[in-house]
Parts: sequence; C-alpha cells; structure tokens
Amino acid sequence: MAATAQAADQPVDLELVFAVDVSASIDLDELKLQRDGVAQALLDPSILAAIAGGSYGRIAVAYVEWAETARMVVDWHVVDGAASAQFVADAIRAAPERLGTVTSISSAIDRGIDLFETSGYEGSRRVIDIASDGRNLHGRPVQLARDDAIARGITINALVVATRALAPGAAEELRDYFRSLVIGGPRSFAMIAYGIEDFPRAMAAKLAAEISDRLPDDPPRRAGSPDALRQVTDAGD
Repeated sequence: MAATAQAADQPVDLELVFAVDVSASIDLDELKLQRDGVAQALLDPSILAAIAGGSYGRIAVAYVEWAETARMVVDWHVVDGAASAQFVADAIRAAPERLGTVTSISSAIDRGIDLFETSGYEGSRRVIDIASDGRNLHGRPVQLARDDAIARGITINALVVATRALAPGAAEELRDYFRSLVIGGPRSFAMIAYGIEDFPRAMAAKLAAEISDRLPDDPPRRAGSPDALRQVTDAGD
C-alpha cells in the first residue's frame, strides 16, 4: 500500500514511522499485541480528534518491523479520519507475521530515514517511533544513526516494552540507554510500558504527544500494580 502519485508532496502535519521490534526476545503473541496496540491507538477517538485539530487535519504513517534488518509491513498512508485509520489498522493486523533474530535499532533508524526521503509527503514534522525491549546488538553504532536522523530534522522517540524477556528492573536501565543513545530531536522522549498488555495504553499516550508536538503527560502509577504504565520523558531542543 504505497503512497499514490496523487499524494506526491502532499502536506501533512506529521510523517510518522512506527518501528516495532520483532527480534528473538519477542514471541508471536507479543508481536500480535504490539500490532494491536498500534492499531488501537490509531483508532482511539482522542487520537483522531488530535489529528483533526492539526493545521492540515491529516498525518502520514508507515509501519515497519525490525530485528537485524527492518521490513516494511504497511507502506505510507494518510490518516485523516476514522475510515483511513481503520484501513491502516486493519492492514497492520492482517500482515503476514515474521520474527527476526538479533536487535539492530540502528537499522530501524536508518530505514526510517530512507522512508522519509521517498514518502511522497511533506510533513511539518518527521518522527521515528521506536518500540523495543533490547539494546542495539547489530549494525552500526546506534548513536551514529541517531545523529544522522537529527541532522535531517527527524525526531526519534522510544517506547521501552517490558516483555517477559526483561529481568526485573531492566526496563529502567533500558530507558536510560534509550535516553542516552537513541532518542533525539525537538521534544524527544522515552517511555516505559510495564507489561506487554500495557502496550496499547502506552502507544496511545505516545501517539497523542507526537501528534500534538508536546511531551506526554506523566500518568499516575496505581500503588501495588506492577502492570501500571509509567513514563519518563527527556526533552530535546
């Protein structure tokens, strides 16, 4: 589902690449839950209202899954209301499932950079939305990919996903890693979803902030609930 010729240079409020980790630490159930979380976020009425409230009332999105390399799952498509959001959500959920092996965040960022160059859209802002439960283990140093993205005016945000593969306390360490080496650009931030079942809520909060070009609100953590969502933000320029 590539951008059509009629969409060439079409102005949008935001060009957004969802870049979701499907390396060996992710199982098929978690892959499906991540896809469903992105789909649910796109269909959220508050997200659709935020999109409608933009200068152009539309954004362009692409959905990529990555491990050692990044694979296009759903090519660029405009989201400008419930019907187009449903189309993209259905395409994400229905795409063939394929898991990878090692984790290469730098490959995901590099693929995102390339996708913006050929998107056929002119976004007021460009964001790569990384979701992962691991560190960069393959490809070039992730900070070099990050710096290349920032030099092109691209913001990188991150969602640390506390999957079953992460040890207790590892999510906070991974968040700090993302803050130091991965995220960058104006109003960039990192968040943590504690438990794969919290991915939909975390993704919706993340997407709302990205569409509105702001840092996300910090939701209260319910005492005694290990699955509650927490987020930590790190402002860019």
